[in-house]
Formats: sequence, structure tokens, C-alpha cells
Amino acid sequence: MSPDGYWDIAIEAPQGSQRGSFDFALDGTALAGTSVILGFPPLPIVRGSAQGNLLSFDVDIADPAPMVVHFSITVNGDQLLGTAQPRDMPVFAVSGSRAPARPGR
Repeated sequence: MSPDGYWDIAIEAPQGSQRGSFDFALDGTALAGTSVILGFPPLPIVRGSAQGNLLSFDVDIADPAPMVVHFSITVNGDQLLGTAQPRDMPVFAVSGSRAPARPGR
């Protein structure tokens, strides 16, 4: 099953569970889309790839300090599990489920 579409996620960060979302768009093995994570406005998914049900991508954060968060995600049907690795910080657990389509999509 393709990961395309909206996903509601939770990132287990030191300050507690942080809700967010991914909007994935797959073109062959190239993964793109948008993320809303850790209280930041929507940010593009970059350097994304998919190998079967394994997704790998980055989210570049510019403010308040530049940071790259690398995600490694496994999609299993309508569920996802994985990790978020901000540079120079601990690994955070990520979980989520497929969400209903959003208007305009």
C-alpha cells in the first residue's frame, strides 16, 4: 500500500508527546510532501526515498536555530512506526495512523 496521503503522528520528545502530521507524495521511489512537527509551521519533506514500506526523509528547520531532523519510518497498512533523529540530539520514537483526506487534495 502506498504511503501517499495524510498521516496523523506523535513524536515522543523530551517535553512529552508532540502531535503533528505528514502529507506524503510518492513518485516511484522519490518521497516528497509536507510535515507539521514539533510546533513548527508546515515544512517540506526533503531528501526523501522509499524502499518498499521503508521511508527515509529529512525536514530542515531554519528557526529558531538551523536543524535537520532525519526520519526513518516503516509503514504497515494504515499505521507507521519509526524514529526522528534531530542532529546532536537523542532519537525520538514516532508513531502514527493514516488520516482522512484533507480538503483540496
